[in-house]
Amino acid sequence: MIHTTLLIAFVVGAMAQEPAPSSEPWVVVCLPPFYRWDNLQNPQLLVASDGSYVISVEHSGHYSSQIGTYVYRSTDRGTTWAHQASLRVPRHNSLFEAGRALHLIGIDGTGRSFWGRPMVRKSDDWGASWSNPESRSTGRFPDDSPLGSWQVPAVVQGGRVWRSFTRENIEDPRLHFILVASARLDDDLLRADRWTWSDILDFEGFFVGATMGSSLAPGPGSTPLLLAHGKQPDFRIGGELSSDGGHIEPRVEAASWSLPDSAAGKRVVRDEKSGLLHALTIRTIPPQDGSVYEVALTSSAGLVVWETRSVLLRLKGVGGLAWSSDWAIDGEDLLVALVAWFPRESTPEYPRKTGPMVVFLRVPVFRPPTPETPPLWDGRE
Repeated sequence: MIHTTLLIAFVVGAMAQEPAPSSEPWVVVCLPPFYRWDNLQNPQLLVASDGSYVISVEHSGHYSSQIGTYVYRSTDRGTTWAHQASLRVPRHNSLFEAGRALHLIGIDGTGRSFWGRPMVRKSDDWGASWSNPESRSTGRFPDDSPLGSWQVPAVVQGGRVWRSFTRENIEDPRLHFILVASARLDDDLLRADRWTWSDILDFEGFFVGATMGSSLAPGPGSTPLLLAHGKQPDFRIGGELSSDGGHIEPRVEAASWSLPDSAAGKRVVRDEKSGLLHALTIRTIPPQDGSVYEVALTSSAGLVVWETRSVLLRLKGVGGLAWSSDWAIDGEDLLVALVAWFPRESTPEYPRKTGPMVVFLRVPVFRPPTPETPPLWDGRE
């Protein structure tokens, strides 16, 4: 059974405005004031153990400056959303649950762009209040060289939580190494000494520059698979994590591993029954009367060949959909979290240049794969 939730969310201000009623196939989580250069990114969607839904989303400004991370929660299966907290750190974070408590792991932003020192924050009240990472026993990791943190989800598998990071090669800053932090879910995750750091994934000649990225996918056993990729040149390496998280065993076949070209949010979910891996994709289809955005579920038997299993929704008339998103399955319902941009033409609900927003979408009674295509929704009607 896949446990995930499909949700589309957009956040620019700390407090959400009351969304106007509309006929769109989603619920607006946040429609904040729009400021030039502002952007919402890295939505993280979680179906909590108490049945509520939680979304975190990052608000960035000019030159990707970090404005804040906002947390929202729904206790009525996504019908309404309440703002829980506004946090300055961490940035480029991942949201997960351990011991009936929410956690955010990312970086403190002390370095440039996506570089900084790792940190963890914890909430025992489903996002309303968060721990303050002041020391190695309260969520701050040792102050060694800064690490790079990509906007990727954490993977919970084998009783541990796993999160990939990047280390810069001091001798040659153009080279990046990949490593993974992991810890037991039943441990005190605010203590730095409870986390295990893997050795680095370092292949000779792996020049990735600023285009490098990494992803974790649930493996067939009790540990995830690590995929690292770059575009200078287009090169992929990867491996399988050891059960204690301390070692990455390189896999030759990783050179053929990939995610779908338009994978949104890099969330990969394994169906334990079929063994298939699933990912959400967003792509544009250029019809004669304007672009159509297609949201679909794709599947793969082994990270090599991906096939579209079901088209969830086709949207026309919106200004755009961000590739940054998250998704999950709650029972038989598929949920998606997505950043949507203002329509090309103004509407009573969304005046022109309202900026991006976070919206939540539910596909009821979802049974992958299904051949049916939901009706086209035209935002200009």
